[in-house]
Amino acid sequence: MNILIIIAMNAEAQGVVSELGLNKEPTPFKNFPCSYYKGSFNNHEIQLLANGEYESDPKVSLIGTEAGALAAKLGIDHFNPDLLINLGTAGGKQSSGVKIGDVILANQVFFHDRQVGIPGYK
Repeated sequence: MNILIIIAMNAEAQGVVSELGLNKEPTPFKNFPCSYYKGSFNNHEIQLLANGEYESDPKVSLIGTEAGALAAKLGIDHFNPDLLINLGTAGGKQSSGVKIGDVILANQVFFHDRQVGIPGYK
């Protein structure tokens, strides 16, 4: 199985990279400054994209829904994965009882950080 993992920050990715024994590779995307790692684990091909950061002073991390969507789109088009895993999605939901390391499987998807000022929309 070909698995694509996307994660927002390089620092977050390091534990996964280490545990899975992935190797850093040159990014396949010319205009998206992501970090790219690949390898295999339990007979599965693993591709990992960390959204990356702009080399500015101070550095600016590419976190958020837009960078995540772009990484997912580029990764799906380039690697054609059988499975996409987005790590770190619910890190900000600890007030709901979610703990670091919990696995959450979604049965619905919606944009929680968008507000539409039209009556009848939440």
